[in-house]
Amino acid sequence: MKMALGSPHSYITAAFLLMSSKFCQLHAQQCIFEYSIFGMMLKDHVFKEKITPDVLKCVQWCNTDVRCQSINYVISQYICELNDRTKEARPLDFISDGHRLYAKRLRERGIV
Repeated sequence: MKMALGSPHSYITAAFLLMSSKFCQLHAQQCIFEYSIFGMMLKDHVFKEKITPDVLKCVQWCNTDVRCQSINYVISQYICELNDRTKEARPLDFISDGHRLYAKRLRERGIV
């Protein structure tokens, strides 16, 4: 799926990447940075859902829950899905979904 330059999704993804990068710079000793992947999700591994229009809040929730390994964020509905696995651990469950973005946690598990 291609995103048109200037589309709302491209702005959301760009903002997420920039803010994630800034978050990692501020917390460099605890950060493992990986770009978000627009249009993809990890299916069947959601253990908790929350509502927030702020994707960075979703990332924070994941970073503070030791069970969380990655997130799916439903852009159009502001739904934050916390996953207990990653795309590397379950590659067959990593599927296309044009309404979501996927990202691994920014912090190592167990580090607060």
